[in-house]
Amino acid sequence: MAKAIEISALTKRFGHDLALAEVDFTVPEGAVCLLAGTNGAGKTTLLRILINLEQRTTGACEVLGLDPACSGAAVRAQVGFVPETTDWGYGWLRVGEMLAHVASYYPSWDLQYALELSRTLDVGTDRRMKALSKGQRRCVQIVAALAHRPQLLLLDEPTDGLDPLIRDRTLHLFAEHVADTGCTAIVSTHLVPEVAQLADHVAILRSGSMLYQGPIERMLGELHQLELDAPSGWSAPSKLRPAVLRHDRAIGRSPTLLVTGHLDFIQPLITNSGATIRHAGRPDLSDSVVALLQSESKS
Repeated sequence: MAKAIEISALTKRFGHDLALAEVDFTVPEGAVCLLAGTNGAGKTTLLRILINLEQRTTGACEVLGLDPACSGAAVRAQVGFVPETTDWGYGWLRVGEMLAHVASYYPSWDLQYALELSRTLDVGTDRRMKALSKGQRRCVQIVAALAHRPQLLLLDEPTDGLDPLIRDRTLHLFAEHVADTGCTAIVSTHLVPEVAQLADHVAILRSGSMLYQGPIERMLGELHQLELDAPSGWSAPSKLRPAVLRHDRAIGRSPTLLVTGHLDFIQPLITNSGATIRHAGRPDLSDSVVALLQSESKS
């Protein structure tokens, strides 16, 4: 399968601080990848390296067949970017003037599509940028990111600051845009449930290291949520503990485990420890991401 993004052993340092450590990251063409992680995990830094707004320290990086460190402008011409911050500067410009300024950089800018996006997101073109709320500035950024129909979308907390109505419209716009254009997208967000229906791949960063990456279906297929019948004070046996990502011990309730691996291996260990599996199911994407971030070892 062709790759829109291929990163190998990428490291980024800011002075003595290590932001990204030997990161390997691959996104197939046409995939929608959820980029999840804790605050300070390196998500924003990674996205900025992809369009050469930050330069990597070591490692290899290819975006749409180009090295952004050597061909930054050519990469950015094919990317729609919604940054984490909504402070663009240009506060004296009216919204329409701001969008016209952005359009001048993109020969593929679709004016009719830009107008349609502006109407959907209630973007008034006569107001000055400095008079807009955070959510309104975010909407202008979204219009600017989509209107030139890029091959790659990089969305860093794209719904931050949006009210519930506009957030819902925005998520529908993203889904329609991806379906209509077949573009690749990376969505960095703390609000995993918002993009769960859009994404088919996931990448999870913690403290600058990649914990997991790959198709969501594969990740969820490796995880099991088990409700147990167990004696008071029960704990997982030592051979099972490396596979346990989370152990809930709520008072008055049976213990619940979130484990990774094959049930054929896990079930006998639980039975031999004096417990039985009452119910086995699959965790949702949000629970899985949180459990992996809380786990002690890489998956």
